Amino acid sequence: MITVEVGYTTVRPVIPDQHTSWVLVGEDRPVEAQLIAAQIVASHCEMVTSTRLVRT
Repeated sequence: MITVEVGYTTVRPVIPDQHTSWVLVGEDRPVEAQLIAAQIVASHCEMVTSTRLVRT
């Protein structure tokens, strides 16, 4: 399990990391975990602006 912090915005023009969300992903590869977390958050916002590994 990997925890990923995802920064996102809900408005245009984009405000980088306007909000953040922590996503727990059942994946053992960090790059894939960040991609999955970004896709999950992207389905509920205007744009994902960053991802950061919090805990592996």
